[in-house]
Amino acid sequence: MADRLEAIEQNGSASPSAGTTPAYAQTPLWRHTQRYAPFYALGVILLLIIWLVPTRNTTGTTQAQQAGAITSGDTGGAAGGDAGTAPATSSSSSSSSASAPAASTGGGVSSGTGVASAAQIRQIESQIVPWAWNKTGTTAGGFACKPGVRQLPWSDYAVPCYPHVTLSNNGGATTRGVTSDKIVIVSRHFQDSASSQAVNAFVAQAGFATGDAVTAADMQFRKYFEKIFELWGRKVDYIDYISKNGNSTDEALGQGSDVACSDADDIIAKYHPFMVVGTGNNGGATGVFAVCAAQRHLLTYGGGAYYPEWWYQKYHPYAWNGTMNCTMIAYQNAEYVGKRLAHRKATWAKRLQKNKPRVFGLYVPTNVEYQSCVDLASQELKNKYGVTFKSRFNYQLDVSRLADQATQAIAKFQADGVTTIFLACDPLSPIFLTQDASNQQYFPEWVTNGAGLTDVEQFARLWDQTQIQHSLFGMSQVDTPKVLQASGEGSYTYKKATGQTIPPGTQTQYYAELSIFDLLQATGPILTPDNVAKAVWSLPPAGAPHYEVGYAFSGINPDGSSAASSWCKAHGVNHGCQHTSVDDMREIYWVCTSTAVDASGASRCSAPKAYDGHGGAYLSTYNDKRFRNGQWPTEAPPIYPSGT
Repeated sequence: MADRLEAIEQNGSASPSAGTTPAYAQTPLWRHTQRYAPFYALGVILLLIIWLVPTRNTTGTTQAQQAGAITSGDTGGAAGGDAGTAPATSSSSSSSSASAPAASTGGGVSSGTGVASAAQIRQIESQIVPWAWNKTGTTAGGFACKPGVRQLPWSDYAVPCYPHVTLSNNGGATTRGVTSDKIVIVSRHFQDSASSQAVNAFVAQAGFATGDAVTAADMQFRKYFEKIFELWGRKVDYIDYISKNGNSTDEALGQGSDVACSDADDIIAKYHPFMVVGTGNNGGATGVFAVCAAQRHLLTYGGGAYYPEWWYQKYHPYAWNGTMNCTMIAYQNAEYVGKRLAHRKATWAKRLQKNKPRVFGLYVPTNVEYQSCVDLASQELKNKYGVTFKSRFNYQLDVSRLADQATQAIAKFQADGVTTIFLACDPLSPIFLTQDASNQQYFPEWVTNGAGLTDVEQFARLWDQTQIQHSLFGMSQVDTPKVLQASGEGSYTYKKATGQTIPPGTQTQYYAELSIFDLLQATGPILTPDNVAKAVWSLPPAGAPHYEVGYAFSGINPDGSSAASSWCKAHGVNHGCQHTSVDDMREIYWVCTSTAVDASGASRCSAPKAYDGHGGAYLSTYNDKRFRNGQWPTEAPPIYPSGT
């Protein structure tokens, strides 16, 4: 979904020449987008949190030390060494010599030059276990470190705290993009287009965060985290890179690899980075680019949003994401439908469809990665619960096709007798699906699968309210009210960093940057792609007690099991493992009790008021309880009680 909304925002087109009107600007979708641009733009900002939720995870120290071995840098040069046998010790140590690197708490950092020897690397790692919970001392940020405290003491998602250390040798140039005093990270972006510029204008007019505000907030978090996180004697050198010919629409469709790979070559030749990310405006760390990067032994974070775990395994150890992989989503979706909806009547459908035995239809993009996960969910449903999706419509993630594909899909679903449409799609398609359903006098149940921002209020408000009121419910990954609240982690941290109130909507940049600095600290002084994997699979679970962005843990398998799979074992991990972190969802249902015509002439939901003061809200069941695989109750959803 990350690259999907970028495609929708930009329409894959450059700015038109003066005095001309681009063809897409004459379409109903374009006019609709301009009317509701503030909501779309806020949604694009919110989407960042789904792609870049911090990656964190695993169990005990012994398991962690067996999770991987240090290997040589791809173009830069760390010497190899067997880190798996390194004993876990305290981070504190006595003074050291150049030939025997040591760590001690407090003081400045004196980093060695060049590359550490294999023996030096083993000694560094024997003294430093970055993910351990048992450290004491004072962190780089001046906070008291003790067992169970995170690097940001108020955070539910920062890595375990580590006392500030003085290193006589931090390993030096451990891999490409890493020296004794610097880590090079490139942030790839797409060029602005007429559409993105128009959206920014509407956002500013509506009072939401503009692109400049998002960038400014991002910079504040970067500067603050440089001071707070333990980077082992190095500083982060961020470089913004604008794609020369990249097309977000093509990359959303899984195409455009020639241009993406050309960008990867250009980035490597010019900047020799350790990692490429896609944070901020028009982020470009897409799945297509991540493949190009992996083929060149270049790490990416944030690419392949919602892609299956097999895809990440294929490009290991170079592709990572915080967003729940769709393999886990498939298991979640199958369990939810099988336990809570199947073999029951369509209670929340309307008119002719109401109270008929449920017949499921599925709306999903044609991308092979997403299709494979839908196939897995279908298999799970059939084998475990005796349920099938009777009707399935595969649509292209092409902005110019959303409207006509929706018309075709609704006609097919109605002809197939579908009572319940499962939305495994982007958040704009339901605008047209619900409109066409009403036009065809067809009133099924609508179920969100918890991915792609179909669970965010700003988008559901744009759907046909006569369709979704008392009929829209399902699963949700992101808890938008918690993320944007004044007491949330992003808001609180920004206040700590700047003394000012965070610009509305920019809280997501907190999670985007936190994920990167978490990774850098957790990997430790010997920064290599293989050690990134070791760190990701060695961190403890995160999220409690507030779960702003859910339960986050990579030390389990996508089906929720904890035993090591054959793939994990083959990569030195003796417990479950995956390349993403979010593992749970909550249940929600849509409530709009009143509508009114707004200034633009559109019928808008006016009540109840949600957390942002606008009408229309997703309410949660079970007091906002979240469920991991295997935890969903077997009863029917307790939604739409009397009075709503």
